[in-house]
Amino acid sequence: MENIETLTQCPCQFQEYVPKEFEFRVIVVGCRVFAIEIHSQQSEKTKHDWRHYDFDKVAHRVHELPDGVRNQCLALVKALNLRFGAIDMIVTPNHEYVFLEINPTGQYQWLEALTGLPITESIVDLLINGPRE
Repeated sequence: MENIETLTQCPCQFQEYVPKEFEFRVIVVGCRVFAIEIHSQQSEKTKHDWRHYDFDKVAHRVHELPDGVRNQCLALVKALNLRFGAIDMIVTPNHEYVFLEINPTGQYQWLEALTGLPITESIVDLLINGPRE
């Protein structure tokens, strides 16, 4: 932000910093929802962005979403006319869920490898059998 005046010729998007207890990625495949906690606060390397990866220090765990949040994730994917979405969210120290973004082609395989969740199997099932809604 110190040099914001130099960004006059390009579009910019800024996001307010949100304090984190942990981050997570929600993978929606059809009507199936998989949520994985990413404990980015366990490492200085990932404290501000889990994509700096530090698998030795950052725990990844299956997360059970509250029904309201789960339903909102499903509704968002449906409203965008998608069958797959990778949603990034934060849980604050006050246990509030904060939406960051949705990726229509977001990565998930490392999460599947770390948690054993059947995400690829769900994608294959969706492609072969169609939606089950």
